[in-house]
Amino acid sequence: MTERFEISADEVAHRLTAQPSFGFFVGLNNSTVIGDLDLSGRTICGFDLSETRFTGAVTMDDCVLKGISWFRSAEFAGPASFRRSCFFNDARFDKCRFENSADYSGAEFRGIATFDHCKAVAMIRFGGILANGNFSLYGAGLEAGVSLTGARLMGGLWSDGKVSLPEFEDGKCEVYGRMST
Repeated sequence: MTERFEISADEVAHRLTAQPSFGFFVGLNNSTVIGDLDLSGRTICGFDLSETRFTGAVTMDDCVLKGISWFRSAEFAGPASFRRSCFFNDARFDKCRFENSADYSGAEFRGIATFDHCKAVAMIRFGGILANGNFSLYGAGLEAGVSLTGARLMGGLWSDGKVSLPEFEDGKCEVYGRMST
């Protein structure tokens, strides 16, 4: 196992925006990001922030994320916001832990959007998202639930029934493709 290292939020922002082109990739997995990370409105290259602990807020509103966006097993101590961002490739949030609010309202996922086995103490907001690939909440432990009002899930929905999804019963969310709940 790789030893965890500390890195400032400013340094993470610099590395993720220094070369925001397709094919470029930054590996900062297994780190502890110190401070609030604000990348709002910026273009970001591909990255692996798996197993990373974020000590402050993570704000990536209105971003263009050009490569893979991996947050597998990451821990978010502060609020996490990805509102209206466009994920050009796979967005991996599987096994994440959200200790505060998480908001993806209006985001576009062009690859898969995986939230399998993630844990959250507050509601995760997915209102108005467009997911072109499959959208998965399989095994998620979401104490306060999710909001999918106005979401369009073009690649289908994967869940194991552990998450309450009332939007499907009253037609406030559209699912195309396979629906496994």
